[in-house]
Amino acid sequence: ANTELLPSPRFLRSNSLYLEQFPRVVYLLRDGRDALASYYQHYCQGHAFAGSLLNFLESDLRLVEWDQHVASWLWENSRAAQWCVVRFEVLRLDPLGELERIAEFAGLNCRASQLRHAVAESADGPIEPGWQATVSVTEREWFEQHYGATLAHTGYEQDAMSFVPLD
Repeated sequence: ANTELLPSPRFLRSNSLYLEQFPRVVYLLRDGRDALASYYQHYCQGHAFAGSLLNFLESDLRLVEWDQHVASWLWENSRAAQWCVVRFEVLRLDPLGELERIAEFAGLNCRASQLRHAVAESADGPIEPGWQATVSVTEREWFEQHYGATLAHTGYEQDAMSFVPLD
């Protein structure tokens, strides 16, 4: 689809690798362990896949690897410094604060009541358990072996829910 035909500002969602035609981006960064555990759950619901998370990780069912996606959007292009990076974990903890930051970045003139309403309408219940509660030791080792460098580069600690802010 030709995005230029859509009214400005345009908000599009993409799970693909970096696309040059998007000059301003709000990039949602999520701990790869949580992202892949969640993707696995959604994949099992929509496909005839009954394997374990480890089977899923070792398969070729994913179109793009988490570390490749992060690298293509955050480090392998010249525009990333101009983007708004939003951590999924912070968005879940402070949705209003993050929405205010996104609206400001996008140049939207929103009233506080509109943002509060948007947050209330998008609330989806309690925060689901993190990767620590759902990922086995073997699966954790797989993540560390395959994504350890990217997890560290994005500030996610090996065995904690915490993270170091990006520069």
